[in-house]
Amino acid sequence: MGVLTNAKLDLVVDPRHDPARAIEDDDEPGQEALDPAVGYRRLVRYLAPQRRELLGLLASRSMSHRQAAEIVGVSPGTISRQLARLRRNLDDPLVRAIAIAPDEVAEADRALVVAHLLGGESINQLAAASRVNAREVSARLNRLRGWSRAVLARHANT
Repeated sequence: MGVLTNAKLDLVVDPRHDPARAIEDDDEPGQEALDPAVGYRRLVRYLAPQRRELLGLLASRSMSHRQAAEIVGVSPGTISRQLARLRRNLDDPLVRAIAIAPDEVAEADRALVVAHLLGGESINQLAAASRVNAREVSARLNRLRGWSRAVLARHANT
């Protein structure tokens, strides 16, 4: 899928389409090899609601950061930082691997990655919610990162 650029972000939620439909599209697995936007749409459905809203404001309504900031009630700089974080998180190898091969990972592990990278929960918050220590959560994420490298390598070879 490559690096998430502004052009790819525009493909995720095309201004001509309803962002809710783009998020809910049930694309065929492996289809992202033919169309990078398919893989990113699959990732967007896992975003926390406020992150999806931000993406929708900027992409589907063709708003500037300043206009989106006025609607949300924050500074344009905050919008820029949130969008940069959103791009980084969507482009994280672990998130990309889950989008490519969601059935290869246990639901609990998938939920952990989604909550941390797309939902914005810290490792300490995840540890408290699952009643384990933060080291165990970090170890699970590290194991999943190893899995993601294998998935991405396998996908690159197909």
